[in-house]
Amino acid sequence: LPPHGNMAPRFDTVPGFGLNLAAPAEPAPKERARNRRRSPVASLSCAFPGPQPLFEVSRAPAGELLTVVKVTPDGRCLFRSLALGLAALKGEPLAGKMEQDQADKLRLAVADSLCRTPARRADFPEAVMALKLEATLPTYCKRILDTTFWGGEVELLVLSKLIRRPIHVYMRANQTGGGRGGAGFIPIQKYGEDFSVSDTGKTRKPVRVLYNGSDHYDLLIK
Repeated sequence: LPPHGNMAPRFDTVPGFGLNLAAPAEPAPKERARNRRRSPVASLSCAFPGPQPLFEVSRAPAGELLTVVKVTPDGRCLFRSLALGLAALKGEPLAGKMEQDQADKLRLAVADSLCRTPARRADFPEAVMALKLEATLPTYCKRILDTTFWGGEVELLVLSKLIRRPIHVYMRANQTGGGRGGAGFIPIQKYGEDFSVSDTGKTRKPVRVLYNGSDHYDLLIK
């Protein structure tokens, strides 16, 4: 497969911006370079790695037993990881076309939140601030509809609010100077901590994703 594989299906126009998705099979060199300039945690490429086992078990520094669930590296890795994580928390199976559809719905939810109306966008000030460090709003609103556009910090800021649940980003301990020789995972960023407890006082479990340090997210589950 090429670096970003088959990008179908594609999204419709976002009302208010008149933007039609025209996703190439692979981003142009300038687009690839732009994505690489985004901060390491903020945006990831989901480039295709070599063959890897589907599951891998390790221990987090706090003693949590976590399982790495490998996610298809097709340009949707962040959205796929979140879709799978939400399904796992509900005890629902999600695979194949259903997984891709749910991932694409999360992407479209970000586009709707930031690109539909100024009033809607005002609900996500942190995401708007992060967005402006990367591109103009019209440029971003065109890019986010392209399924080759890699998710990152802007999208995590929005989605943690939309799903009303924390999202924790981890890296392997040996990639962060944790000194554990790869024996565990270190949380490097947490989003949506305001939603750690529901209105009824129940603890909401976070969705955990694993950043590989360069170009991909996988899912972490307990």
